[in-house]
Amino acid sequence: NNIILGMPNRTTGSLISSTRSFLYGKAAVTMKTARSRGVISAVMLFSAVRDEIDFEFLGSELTEAQTNYYHQGELVHTRMQRFPIPSDSFQNYHTYELDWNEERIHWLIDGVVVRTLFKRDTWDPELKIFKYPQTPMKLEVSLWPGGMEGNDPGTISWAGGLIDWENSP
Repeated sequence: NNIILGMPNRTTGSLISSTRSFLYGKAAVTMKTARSRGVISAVMLFSAVRDEIDFEFLGSELTEAQTNYYHQGELVHTRMQRFPIPSDSFQNYHTYELDWNEERIHWLIDGVVVRTLFKRDTWDPELKIFKYPQTPMKLEVSLWPGGMEGNDPGTISWAGGLIDWENSP
């Protein structure tokens, strides 16, 4: 009854995606994360125009989840927030849920809201738009090498460093 995502030596990892998009709703994934420096596990909602709502997990920080959102591919990393996970995310299953509607997003870990974003707080006065994810999205779960040689140095640093392909579990 489990799906195992793999990342063989020097590959780009694995991704599973829902076949249908949805506009607003709840999505939950119960999972264990990967471990090791440079390895990233992710649960996210992602749209064709690159709206995104996500949880990301660094393989070197097994008691922390990172949350973020993006509006149409605009990579603003300063919106990321970190939250503790009740126990080791590699050893134990946890449920990560994204609850998204027209006015707010909740990120939940094991049924507890850890972050709330209100649409009203995403207003851009210059462009006169809300930079709030509001296009149909698919649920995606992935495992990817943030610490792969050739990635942007900032990505490698954020991921915890280069992956040790020869000695990683």
